[in-house]
Amino acid sequence: MSMRYCVLGATGTLGSEIIRQLYASHDEVEIVGISRNEMRQKQLKERFPRLQMIIADIRDQEAMCMHLDNFDAVFHTAALKHLDILEHNPEEALKTNTLGTINVANSCIKNYIPYCVFFTTDKAVAPANAYGMSKGLAEKILWQKNRSQCITRFKAFRWGNVLASSGSAYHSFLHTLKTENKVHITNMGMTRFWITIEEAVKFMLSSYRTASDSEAMLPRMKAAKVTDFVKAIAMKHGIEHYDLELVGMRPGEKIHEDIRYMEEIQETISSDVYDTYTLDELIGLLP
Repeated sequence: MSMRYCVLGATGTLGSEIIRQLYASHDEVEIVGISRNEMRQKQLKERFPRLQMIIADIRDQEAMCMHLDNFDAVFHTAALKHLDILEHNPEEALKTNTLGTINVANSCIKNYIPYCVFFTTDKAVAPANAYGMSKGLAEKILWQKNRSQCITRFKAFRWGNVLASSGSAYHSFLHTLKTENKVHITNMGMTRFWITIEEAVKFMLSSYRTASDSEAMLPRMKAAKVTDFVKAIAMKHGIEHYDLELVGMRPGEKIHEDIRYMEEIQETISSDVYDTYTLDELIGLLP
């Protein structure tokens, strides 16, 4: 029997990797991708000819009700995520990341979708910025919906910095290393959680049906200092000499990230020294 899936935010790094892995793991699968970027839809369709694409916005409640129908699962990756931009546009973060998620959730319930999988961020824990606040509130809303109805089971997966995702620090660091032999650093002691997109999606696809209905699921993931991450990139590309230029922290940025709320199974902070990547492990993670 053919499985039918919908990927919201299909043209983003996360959405396209979900599509890739779904096609690789299923002989019979039907996938509908929904996004707002028509050029990227064309490019994605070239990679996956059987993929069906729809232009729609999660902020459009009517469109969500119309399109989110007759699926075995909906994977909700659509979001605004650039921290510094959203600090200056907090209403847009709310409209897309929170209210858009409500539109998705209500549409799934109305159309009897068994599973809706939401992708969140470590910045949602003890949030210090509009991006994290909007995603954290969306998490809370989905847990409430799990308590109030049994038609759709909402699942959430939370992780830190996804290596080499669109607009990630990796691309910025690599560019300035190659062009200027330097990297702009906001704080020398800053730490972050790091994970590859392949591992994050593999973990989600293997566990979303049995995942918790009341707290976010985390893949196995370690942290590392940002300066060590830069060093790994330089070594990977044979760059022996470079400068670190301290530029100061951006609005809403934290020195260390949390990955769990205190009331969840355990609290993990990216500065915890017992759970950090070695330099060789970081190099192995890089594309």
